[in-house]
Amino acid sequence: MLGILFITLLLMLCCVGIHVQVLVWLRSHTVSWSRRPSVKLGFIVFMLLVTHIMEIMMFAGVFYGLMKWGHFGGLEGSRITAIQDAGSTAMIEPFKEVVYFSFATYTTVGYGDVTPFGEMQILAQVEALTGLLLVGCSASLVFTFLQEFLTQHRKNQS
Repeated sequence: MLGILFITLLLMLCCVGIHVQVLVWLRSHTVSWSRRPSVKLGFIVFMLLVTHIMEIMMFAGVFYGLMKWGHFGGLEGSRITAIQDAGSTAMIEPFKEVVYFSFATYTTVGYGDVTPFGEMQILAQVEALTGLLLVGCSASLVFTFLQEFLTQHRKNQS
C-alpha cells in the first residue's frame, strides 16, 4: 500500500510540476504577441492539449508498468474481456486499452466499461483529481487570455 501511495504522489507531483512550468512559459512567452490574437489563442490551446496528452500518457505508462511488473491490481471490464476472448493469451491488457482508460479517467469522463481493481484504484482516483484540477488551470489561462483580448479590443474600438 505504501508503494502505490509513493508512486502515485510522485506521479502527481511530476504532472503538476510540468503543468505549472508550461503555464508559466505560455504566459510569459505569449505576452508580446499582440498582432494576431487568433494565432496566440490557437498556440496556447495546442500547447495545453499537448501537455495534457503527455500527462495522460505518463499515467498510462505507470498503469501499464505496475500491471506488468508489479502486483498492484489491474483493469477489468467489457473492453478488456472482449480483447482477451478474441484470442489474446497475454495476462496484461494491451497498452491501447490502458491509454483509453487513462484518457477516460484523466478527463473524468469515466465511461465505466473499464475499471481498476486492487491498489490501482488509488492511482485512478488520483489521476481523476489531478486531471480535473489541471484542466481547470488550463481553462483559466485561456479565459484570462480571452478576457485580456476582449478588453484590448474594446479599448481599440473606443
